Order: sequence, then structure tokens, then C-alpha cells
Amino acid sequence: MPLFLLTDAVRAAGVLLAALTFLSACGDTGTLAVDLRSARSEDALLAPPRPAGVDTLRVMTWNLRFASTREGYEDWPTRRPDLAALLALSQVDVLGVQELVPERDGHQQLEDVQAMLPGFAYIGRSRSADPNDEHSGVYYRSARLEALREGYFWLSPAPTTPGSFGYGNQGNPRMATWVEFRDRRSKARFTLVNTHFDHRSREARYRAADQIAGYRSGDPAYANDGVELDPQLPMVLIGDFNVARSVREDWAPPGYSGPTVDPLKTTRMPALYAPLPTALTQYDPGLVPMAGNLSPYTRLVLDGPFVDALEVAERAYPLPIGTFNGFAELREGIIDWVLVSPELRVLQSYIETYRPQGQYPSDHLPVVADIALPG
Repeated sequence: MPLFLLTDAVRAAGVLLAALTFLSACGDTGTLAVDLRSARSEDALLAPPRPAGVDTLRVMTWNLRFASTREGYEDWPTRRPDLAALLALSQVDVLGVQELVPERDGHQQLEDVQAMLPGFAYIGRSRSADPNDEHSGVYYRSARLEALREGYFWLSPAPTTPGSFGYGNQGNPRMATWVEFRDRRSKARFTLVNTHFDHRSREARYRAADQIAGYRSGDPAYANDGVELDPQLPMVLIGDFNVARSVREDWAPPGYSGPTVDPLKTTRMPALYAPLPTALTQYDPGLVPMAGNLSPYTRLVLDGPFVDALEVAERAYPLPIGTFNGFAELREGIIDWVLVSPELRVLQSYIETYRPQGQYPSDHLPVVADIALPG
């Protein structure tokens, strides 16, 4: 066992013991967890038991915030025990992470999280040429799931070019990790996609949403992208989308009237890549902005091929006002989502608000869904 886990265990043991004592005292906790949710203190773990009688897969998306040595609770060794305790009690089968960095400020974050998840494998890579840049990777329980195929694509007009820009995002390339899994129990196959949208550009977020929706629906505009997702398989889309679940996100500069049809989509053929801002290493200020409703939630869910696990779950829980806290108080807007294709059944879904001693383990809250696979 890594030395840091032995040290962290002293702090985490109290959390684990209290939670396990609570669960054992509750007996059948399925209903009780729902009743206690609204009354519990925010420093208590929710981590409800899985629904009885149905074999479900527990999926979590969580922006972990990169490891740092900043003063206060953001310091990685300070918050690491609480993060480990949350993961241990949540008993997830799949964890999609954002902002994970292999090494930073002397910390080995990827290895640290791997040590918190015994029996898990990891699929992920840097979003850029820097091997220690951020990952949007996937940890999965290898005794439960078999990874059949895997890959990466960038949210850009050149999706198979690592580190590519081109949608209006500034400073950082954006990407997705995808894995085609087979459940070792049911033999059912499904695809999981984990992503992290841009935090500044509306156009970049909308174009990223349209790209993923296009892959799912078989939009011919994206047929030559070289991304080999099987549109016939059920799909789970998770990530930090950096925007609230809004119906509309209308935007246009004063006096600007278009385009409402994205030229980066209509001219996406390989022969036309040359004149477009593809495979850039920085933001192109000459990029033509879009106008109209640029809501990623509308494109992916309300008018798109996915449903929101929090909205369709058969067992619902009261929701916090948002999922981003900045290591302080929650800000309004659920920006971290678990979306699924409609053929998947969501038994329950919740947002974990665990806040020991008034401090969140990350600057985002994790979102969790218990999903029944077909077959």
C-alpha cells in the first residue's frame, strides 16, 4: 500500500466507520436513504445503496481539480483523504474524471487516485503534447467490465489531431475519451464517453455538443471525422460541460445576424480542412462567431439524442443549486452531467454533496447514476 494511503487512512477511518455503522444499523436502507436526504447534514455522505432486485452499473463523473500545493483546502494532500473516503463508500463501477494530471507540484495524482480504486483499470491521455497536461480519463472496475475498444477525439474540426483547437476555445484544447465496454455479467455492450467542455466560449461548447450529438445520431456532416463510435450501441455521456442545464443560451454581438449554420460543420470534409482553423495551438481571433441558441443542453438533450439521468431516474433525490463550488460555497447551475441514450434505464441518480468539516473534496460535486444495461 502506498505510504500516503497509510497516512490518509487515519483521517478517513472515522468517516468510513461512521458511514458503515449507519448503513448496518439501517437494515433495508433503500427507502431510508431517500427520507434522510433532505434532513441530513451536508458533511454526511449520501452514497445510497443500489436498488434491490436489479443488476445496475454505478457511473460517476467528477472533476477532481488538478493536484496543487496551494494554501488551504485546495492543497492535494489535505483534501486527498476525504476524496478517497467518498470514492470508497460510493462503490462506483465507472469513474470519469476531469482535470486529472499525472504529475504536478511533486504530486502523482493519477497514481494516487489509482491507489484509491483497487481492482480498477485506467484509460486516458493528455489533452495536449505535454504528458502532464489534464486528462479526461476513465477508471473502471475490471472484474465487472471488459474494455473492447477505446479511443480519443478532440472537440475541434480536426478531431483525430491531438491538441487541436478550432471551435473558438482559448488557451486549452478540449477532448473526449471513449470506451466500448462489455459487461462481464450480462454480456451487454455499451459506449461511455467522458469529456470536458470549454469554460469561456459559447461557440466552442455548442460546437462540441453538436459534434458529439452528430456522432451519436450518425449525422453525415461528421461521417469523415475518423471517430469510430458505434451508433447502434447504448451510450453514456458524462463530463464537466461548464454550462448550466439551460433551455436557451442565445448570443450575438450587437448588430450581428449570423451565421446560425456553423461553417465549421458544413465545410468539414477532409479536402477543405486546409483553409479552416484546424489543428491550431492557440485561439484564432478571426474565427467567425455563431448566433442563435447555443445551449449545449438543448443540443444534446432537449433536441438531441440523450436524456438526463437526473431527470429520468426512477428514484429522485433533492438536488443542490449547482455542482461548482470553487472550494467555497456552491454556485448556481448544474454543470456536470450524466446523460444516457434513451434505451438505458436509470434506476436512481444523485449529486453527492459530501462536505466534511465544511470543505468539499474538490471544486466540483460528483454526479452519480445507477444504470441498468439491456440484455
